Amino acid sequence: MAWVDIAVSRTDVDSPVTQDLFGDIVGNFTGLANGDGTAPKVQTAAIADNAVTLAKMATGSVDTDEILSGAIHQAEMDTSIATQTTTVGADAIGSITLTGGGWGWHTAAGEGTPSGDNGWYLSVHASGASLSRIAYFNSLATSEDLVVHERYINASAPYDLGDGQVPFFAFLWLSGSDITASSFADTPPWIYNGPTNVTGKRAADGRYGRYMTPFEADMRSKGRRLRDELLDPKKQNALIKMELKGAKTEFVEIKPSDKNADMGIIPHPFTKASGAPVLIDPMSPEMELLAMLQAEGDDLHDIVKNHLVISNSAIQREAPPGVTPIALRWKNTGRL
Repeated sequence: MAWVDIAVSRTDVDSPVTQDLFGDIVGNFTGLANGDGTAPKVQTAAIADNAVTLAKMATGSVDTDEILSGAIHQAEMDTSIATQTTTVGADAIGSITLTGGGWGWHTAAGEGTPSGDNGWYLSVHASGASLSRIAYFNSLATSEDLVVHERYINASAPYDLGDGQVPFFAFLWLSGSDITASSFADTPPWIYNGPTNVTGKRAADGRYGRYMTPFEADMRSKGRRLRDELLDPKKQNALIKMELKGAKTEFVEIKPSDKNADMGIIPHPFTKASGAPVLIDPMSPEMELLAMLQAEGDDLHDIVKNHLVISNSAIQREAPPGVTPIALRWKNTGRL
């Protein structure tokens, strides 16, 4: 029922109580609840603190129109930092895969100021993945280190390789006993560089995922890729005829297996040919210490190379294919 302005003459002392009056009073409750155009508006002071929860907000109800210009500041953004180093030989090009992939928007690279033909550049390489890499050409007669500091937006944490949640990833490249490259970040390189989309939202019930069509959800659950299906003559016609427009989306939880789907494609961030990749024990208490040192701006490559002792043998930990999990200890105390 629409809102009715009840005249004072209908409610004064001498006015009769009629069925029409009560009908209008009851109808006004409905009009108020429905937000009738002429009904009084509920003011902010009438809404209790924390009364509006995620469960009361429709999916997609908050868009750019509801966000005030300038309302999002650095404090409202969940970001992380990756620090990466790779030694580039004389008159050679060295590169490394950026942890943040397409979600990184600030990259500072360098080893001093480029001179002559020296320089660095960003490159995108696509062969089963969209890799965001930074490369450095060293025209000097001696080797130099390419050092990268990248800030990227978080969207998919936490991560679990099979032994529990990993707080920090420390990848190293060993050339014999020498550490010639390193990568330190709270995110592994395959998350934002692989073909699988693992960015999502936190639902009201706490689940992490995103909305997909039943077709996309089925493809994901079976580990299939659209490109492979389309190139299969036996399936191509059925896929082309499939009606996807207007398909109702459903919330699909993104699980650890989804996040690790591209681990075999990008098991580590290095591009070197000679040597081997290793992963420092991701469950070691030292990982949280390294994360704290990184946040304070310390040079983790120097700390690991000059103040830690790396084990020569593999430990019993889950790790990406082709990457050896190893232990470490501090040189000065021997503490593991």
